[in-house]
Amino acid sequence: MQRKFLIALLSGFFGIHAPSVVAFDIVPEASSLGAAIAPFTESKAAHRAKTGKAKQIPLEYFAQLPNLDGAKLSPNGSKIAYLISQEGRQHLYVQELSNNKTIAVPPLNNTEIDTFYWANADTILLLLSTESSRFRGSRAVRETKLLTFNIKTHERIWLAKPDIHKTKSGVGQRPSQHEKIIDLLPDEPDFILLELDFELDTRVALYKVNVRTGKRSLVQYDRWGIQNWYTDQSHQVRFGYGYTRKGKREAVFKDHAGKWIDVKDLDWSRKYSFHAFTERNDVAYVSGITEHGTAGIFTLDLISGEILETIFARKHVDFDDLVQHPVTRQIVGVSYHEKGLKKHQYFSKELATIQQSLEVKIPEVKIQIASKAKDKPLYLIAARNSQIPGLYFLYDAENKTLTYLDSSKPGIAAKDMAAVKPVNIAARDGTPLPSILTIPQNYNRGDRFPSVILPHGGPQGKDTAHWDEWAQFLANRGYIVLQPNFRGSSGFGYAFEHAGKNQWGGLMQDDLTDATKWLISEGYADPDKVCVMGASYGGYAALMGVIKEPGLYKCAIAINGVVNLPGLKKTDRIRTIGGSNWTKSMGLEGVEDKGVSPYHRFEEINVPVLLIAAKDDTRISYKQSRNMHRKLKKQHLSTYVQIEDGGHYLNTEKSHVVILTEVEKFLAKHIGG
Repeated sequence: MQRKFLIALLSGFFGIHAPSVVAFDIVPEASSLGAAIAPFTESKAAHRAKTGKAKQIPLEYFAQLPNLDGAKLSPNGSKIAYLISQEGRQHLYVQELSNNKTIAVPPLNNTEIDTFYWANADTILLLLSTESSRFRGSRAVRETKLLTFNIKTHERIWLAKPDIHKTKSGVGQRPSQHEKIIDLLPDEPDFILLELDFELDTRVALYKVNVRTGKRSLVQYDRWGIQNWYTDQSHQVRFGYGYTRKGKREAVFKDHAGKWIDVKDLDWSRKYSFHAFTERNDVAYVSGITEHGTAGIFTLDLISGEILETIFARKHVDFDDLVQHPVTRQIVGVSYHEKGLKKHQYFSKELATIQQSLEVKIPEVKIQIASKAKDKPLYLIAARNSQIPGLYFLYDAENKTLTYLDSSKPGIAAKDMAAVKPVNIAARDGTPLPSILTIPQNYNRGDRFPSVILPHGGPQGKDTAHWDEWAQFLANRGYIVLQPNFRGSSGFGYAFEHAGKNQWGGLMQDDLTDATKWLISEGYADPDKVCVMGASYGGYAALMGVIKEPGLYKCAIAINGVVNLPGLKKTDRIRTIGGSNWTKSMGLEGVEDKGVSPYHRFEEINVPVLLIAAKDDTRISYKQSRNMHRKLKKQHLSTYVQIEDGGHYLNTEKSHVVILTEVEKFLAKHIGG
């Protein structure tokens, strides 16, 4: 039997009223579960047999921000909170699971809600981000603000509000640029530990803050070069790391006697990186290189430097992240990718048992335990795969019932999505390049389709086989999409990633070229209809592709791209903590930066280029793309589109709509879809 789970689409600033209601089904029993999932998992062959062609999905369905994003259960399990797109921005909703009573919390003016946490049964912590310029004439930077919202009184408190007392520098406190939660203190639901930098001197202190009153007390003084503090499982501050203004790495550790030790003096620090404490005070989870040459997880005695146990090691893939328990925040597992899809290896018996039972109930998707009620065995489950951006379920472990809630992208169904296939492509020196191939539904083997090469950003990121907005949109419009994981990508071993160091415009670019030629030689791509497109570093690779390989690509698209490499490196060294360190790996060994900078080689571009940039991008200035457009405009090759908001990571729905609209028009004109 089905019933309706009602979501009230509310407006008003921290108010409660319900101008309209949208309903989605809850499916309480496993026997009904198949009916709920069927629309998402119907085979492509069955769909094409019924329709005779691939269905074109409205652009807006791809561009919408995720529904139920970051969903979390309240401590007592009576409510669920989540982010949902309304008027193109993420709003927080808090809803009773037993009825349709809902509270809407819109973002403050000029801010976006990045994420949120339950502090206790009545209080939600909202982490907001904004772009602001502290000083006249200076470039805007990204800042974060932490507010509480009381779901009973609707009162909100800025937890890091500067007070009138003077700091040690003799001036009044200024707002901290970043307000970062270090420990949610699950055993003290009215308190959290919060990192703040009131003096804006790159050193952060740690405060214990009352989430109901906003009062705070100093727990840990700031230290030179430390921007990140860690607590042990007793919630005591025990580790810190960061960079000095000159880009030098710093790290300190407090031993069991309370003495701070410089980690640089410990031999293990040259081989392993700290991640979190285990239940033993002087033993930590660290990452390092395994016998296979991949990145693994170990436990290490911080005093002796002895490796006690290998927690995770795989022959061909690195670990991705350590997984925290949704209530205690203690480390309970490791995530990694296998055949392009993310998996979780839990060493918590509780969570491993739940994962195994759910994988039997819904084998078509990859399971993630997203949240848990503190006071009862009620879990929120997220599920996804190559064609499903996300489904949400409630799992009652006591009664063994699984309840379907909703999709993260209403309007997107697996039966309408393209096939996704992990492939290994041999580079010119024989090195296998793990890549992702997305194939339109109306493709038949032997057809040659217009194609888009889609390199990722980073460049240390990686592309996976999970649902991808751009790849699926392009495939739905009739393009084959190839996402090569070139050397320099993370996740495939130390040697593979390290090979990309100082190879901007070099080996990393050659791998992209080899992947493109493979797509043509394998008969997928029409050689006269191949375009290259990317964002951030991917935008750089797109522009360098048409410079280095004239004739291979018929067009290029760069979104928030690195256009002027010397300019970016200079800005990073001056304006970012640690920038003088990481910029050392940018560029091409043995070549001046201008020699591998698209802006400085613009005259070599002879195909149409689409440049898209967000004006509020605090990572790469929009002026890089605008200035490139002015250079290329003389050759009548460039189209420039400026997005007013969205930032570097394009976090507004409007920015998604603009990008997909402009990309669709540009590709249709130059390679056809």
